[in-house]
Parts: sequence; C-alpha cells; structure tokens
Amino acid sequence: MPTRPYRPEDRERAIAALGVRSVDQATHHIHVGDAGPDAGIALWVEPGPGGEPYLGAITLPSPDRALFYELARASAQDALDRGYTHASFTLQDAALLALIERDFDVEAEPSAWDGGTGEAVQWEVRVDLRDALNQLGSVLDG
Repeated sequence: MPTRPYRPEDRERAIAALGVRSVDQATHHIHVGDAGPDAGIALWVEPGPGGEPYLGAITLPSPDRALFYELARASAQDALDRGYTHASFTLQDAALLALIERDFDVEAEPSAWDGGTGEAVQWEVRVDLRDALNQLGSVLDG
C-alpha cells in the first residue's frame, strides 16, 4: 500500500488519529496511508540538537500488518534522509511487541512495570535506521 507525506488537508484527520494538536510543528513529521480517509497515519519526531529521532505513534483504523510496516518504513526513510542514523520507539502493547520480535531482529528493553504484578508493560527499542529499512524491506518486499 502506498504512503505519502502529510498534506495540510490531512490536518483534522491527523489530529483525530494521533491525539495531538501539534501536528503542524516543524519537528513533527507525518506520513499517511494513501488509500482513503482511514488508511493510517504515522508520526515521527525530530529531536533537538544532538538528540535522536523518536518514531512515534502509528494509528490504523483496523489491523493491517503490511500498512503498519509501510508507515514505519516511510518514517524511518524520512529520518534517514534527514541525516539521522539511529532512532527509537516505545511499545506499550505486548502483542505488538511479540509481532515485531517475530518479524524483526530487535532488542526491546523493558522500561515500565505493572506495580501489582511486576510484569513489563512498556518497552524501548533503539534501531539503526539502515538496518531497520533493510529488515522492513525483507518483510514487505519478500
């Protein structure tokens, strides 16, 4: 499925999907699925000086593994094209973590725990963008 960079006419959709009103900030980079009004949106955030990009939320109206990975690829490629070599993202869904660990060679570090059970409920992942793009290409392009 094709993706494209955010356009001004996507603003209300992006705000609704991402839950942030700051979609127009110069540091926020958004990509959308180009298959209708509900095709998915991804956000990555450019860091301050010396920082590392944050590959943020990817929202989909319904589960679609290929579109999820296409939006991740668009964000990673955009960050690489802007001169970054590494990026990070946070996961708060154990099922999504399991899917990503099944499809990719990544190391997720627990970063938050359930106070009652002590089980991890949040994980941080740091990626080399070139490696991530190669892995995404292998999964998406076969």
